[in-house]
Amino acid sequence: MTDSKAALRAEWQGGPKGNGTLKGRHLDTQIAATPSVGGSGDGADPKELLISSVTACYVATLVFMLDSRKLSVAALSVDANADFSNDPHVDLKPFVTLASGAGKEEIALAEKLIKGAEAGCKIGNLLKKAGVAIRIDGVVHVE
Repeated sequence: MTDSKAALRAEWQGGPKGNGTLKGRHLDTQIAATPSVGGSGDGADPKELLISSVTACYVATLVFMLDSRKLSVAALSVDANADFSNDPHVDLKPFVTLASGAGKEEIALAEKLIKGAEAGCKIGNLLKKAGVAIRIDGVVHVE
């Protein structure tokens, strides 16, 4: 894959209780430390950024896989939660709504792809190498 590099710039003002920005080609967001560590909480914290990376990677992989199998998707969303304490894990709950008329075979294929997309996500694979489990619990509906 030729798209293996990324770049961004972080700027910070105001010490630990301050905040900053992250800017990239298509990213422009406020960042801050959480109040639990003495920060202002006025922006995305590192854990949110990490979970957003794996979620974006997973959903992009899933969209590609669904499209390549010609499944007619009416709606797609993913809820994500993470816990980085004693048992580090990221829980991803994709919701796929197939267009009306989808049968048992299409539903089964969508369920298979929901699980398979996790293996194709490079960010998730990096987290797994660092000991973070990626858990998938998807739901498929038909319009």
